[in-house]
Amino acid sequence: MARGYLRRKDKAMSIEEIEQFLAEEQVGRLASVGEDGWPYVIPLNYTFFNGQIIFHSAAGGHKLDNIAFNSRVCFVIDKCYDLVENRNPCEFSVRYKSVVVFGTARFVAAEEKKKEYLEAFIKKYALHGEVQEMASASLARTIVIAVNIEMLTGKKSGL
Repeated sequence: MARGYLRRKDKAMSIEEIEQFLAEEQVGRLASVGEDGWPYVIPLNYTFFNGQIIFHSAAGGHKLDNIAFNSRVCFVIDKCYDLVENRNPCEFSVRYKSVVVFGTARFVAAEEKKKEYLEAFIKKYALHGEVQEMASASLARTIVIAVNIEMLTGKKSGL
């Protein structure tokens, strides 16, 4: 996992801070580009598992078509804590954290790997962390995507 370029190095998050932020947050935004050349960004739930971004989908749809066309994606997680009030627009600020991930998305085909990734997903989002047995039919129609992280940056301000 390489560190990407960050102009404001004084705001850089450590790898440990980035990984913790990725693990804790609930929603990220996936950016992809389709065959028509148009960028597409969609918010989605995800889990950070084994150094990868994992999400799932029903079969079909814009994001899956884009990933099938071009597996290179960008994934962003951010959180704004509060505004720092200043009447000068050039000095207006926000307390925030953000992580930008560049990577390659791949469809996970192996049933056991899909199951492992979906269990990690459920452990993150289930109210009681309980994972029920997945029906084979349900597992077969669920698309699981893993993003192999190639480069990332993490930035924070005012924290």
